[in-house]
Amino acid sequence: MQLIEDVIQDLLVHLWLHRANINETPSVRFYLIKAFRHRMLKTIKPLSDETELTGQCDTVTPEFSHEESWIAIERDVALKKHVRTALDQLPARQQEVIYLRFFQNLMPDEIAGILAINAQSVSNIIQRALANLRGYWQTPPSISVIFCTFCQIFS
Repeated sequence: MQLIEDVIQDLLVHLWLHRANINETPSVRFYLIKAFRHRMLKTIKPLSDETELTGQCDTVTPEFSHEESWIAIERDVALKKHVRTALDQLPARQQEVIYLRFFQNLMPDEIAGILAINAQSVSNIIQRALANLRGYWQTPPSISVIFCTFCQIFS
């Protein structure tokens, strides 16, 4: 928690000192999140060796049998393949909007600006894409399972 507070403080000081060089932005929230993420990664990178050692000592992981591990891996692979197949069946426009919304974390109005369409149209495309994805599943999983799998596919 202290590291996060230090990074936020460092970011605010940096922004204040360089305020003359900062251009106007249409989304202050987006700019601050991106700047915070960049600053956090820049701060954590030198600590990665130290964190690896302490992280290994602090973590307690349950031991699974090899069979359980193989089953989990096969299940994940099958689920990813199923999600990839479902995504590939979407029209190109729906794929693009889903990617921008869920993987780039852009808001519908930002996506509308990129694609030169109305924000309401973006919302409609997202709803149709999600309905199509639900239709591709014979036994529908929860939306959180689909979302986590999407994140793993595009990571």
